[in-house]
Parts: sequence; C-alpha cells; structure tokens
Amino acid sequence: MTPPPVMRLIALGASNLTRLCLAVLDAAREQAQGPVEAHLALGRGRSFGVKSRLLGRELPGIDGCGLWRALGDCPELPTTAFVTDVGNDVLYGVEVPRILAWVESALQRLSRHTDRVVVAGLPMGTLRPLSAWRFAFVRSLLVPGCRLTLAQTLDAAERLHAGLARLAERHGATFCEPEPSWYGFDPVHIRRRCAGAAVRRWLGMTPAGGTMPPLDGTLARLRLLFARPHERAWFGVARRHAQPARCFADGTTLSLW
Repeated sequence: MTPPPVMRLIALGASNLTRLCLAVLDAAREQAQGPVEAHLALGRGRSFGVKSRLLGRELPGIDGCGLWRALGDCPELPTTAFVTDVGNDVLYGVEVPRILAWVESALQRLSRHTDRVVVAGLPMGTLRPLSAWRFAFVRSLLVPGCRLTLAQTLDAAERLHAGLARLAERHGATFCEPEPSWYGFDPVHIRRRCAGAAVRRWLGMTPAGGTMPPLDGTLARLRLLFARPHERAWFGVARRHAQPARCFADGTTLSLW
C-alpha cells in the first residue's frame, strides 16, 4: 500500500522552477524522509498576474490559477512554500508596484496554508554586471517583443528585488538572495549542476538522516515534459486536466497549476 504524504510543498515560479522541478521534489522528499504532496504553479515564461504565451501554449497568471481553490480543499499537513522567478513580468512591461501587489496577494493566501514561506529575490549579482550586448542577446531569446533598455530593466529589477525583501519581512517569510555562482552565461537560469544547492536554499532545507531514491533522471524529465497542468490553452483552445499530474511509486504526488 502506498504511504500517504508526510508534508506538502507549494511552489510558485516560472522557467527555473520548471527546469528544476524534480530536484525540488527530491530535496523536499529527502527533508521529509517520506512522500510529499507537491503543488507547483510554474511554466516557462509564466506571469504572476496575466496570461503568458509561448509557442502556442497559454497559461493563466499565477494570481488567477486553480491552485488557490485546490488548497482550500486540502487536509491539514506540515507545509512549506516558496516563491521564485518573479522577474518575467518586468520584461512584459508590467509596472513594479503591480507585480509586488500580485506577490503580496500570493503571500497572504499562502499564509493560510503554510508553516514556512521562502521568497527568492532576483539574481542581482548576475544582472548588475550585464553588458548591453549580452542583455540584448538574452532579452531577444527570452522575450523577443520586449523593448526595454538595459538601464530600464536594471532599474525595475532593483526596485522589484528590494520590494520582495520588504514583502517577505512584512509577511514573516524568509528572503533568499540567489548566489551568482549558480548562474553561467545565462544570467537568469540556474545551471543544472547547481540545482541541489539552489533548491535547498529556496526551501530552507538541509539533508535529514538517511536518503531517498532520487526521482530526477532522464526518463523522469521526459515524463514530466508531457505532464499536463490543470489549465492551459493550445492555439486558443482551452483544456483542463485533473490533478495530480504525476504520482510516483513512493507516494509523492505532483499537481501542476
């Protein structure tokens, strides 16, 4: 018989959370020393408040996704949450106060369901030294329609980073400063070999006694690639899918919102 989850993990993010999803689950399972009930609102290019589109796929903003209703129906369980990847909306042209309002709404909602919340700041240690050509190259890959200059982007990023720190303090959350060593040429996406260090900082976790067999691996990543979130649209056609999207042999479940 599959054992029930011993803790719940809630995570809000975008491309970093998507790329490191299985590493996040492994860190949580190791800390819990048992199965985890994971609820992740993620997606490459995900916005915290507006619909985001990428290659024909559309996801709702995290502020309006189905996660919040689902959490209201969840039984009590020790719960950790973290918030990361908040910078996408800067490149979408959203004003910093509006982004911070979305994050504050998320923190207020999370406080009803969690024992601990971690907020990750922007990787300012890699953004501040950016050259104009490198910024233009990365911007053209990530958000081709963005026309912000490097100076405008850095100004917004600094204000957003400082605002996230203030929100974390106001709502009793832990603020996490990303380490520049986690990044390479790409100044916003964490290198895979640094995944373990990053997710442990995000989650505020250290290894407990013993180990859990890892979920991360090539086959698991391929299966995750085809996992279907609760709500998305393909070329304008809306689709909904029951959650959890994945159930693992140890009893860990993964719901995508």
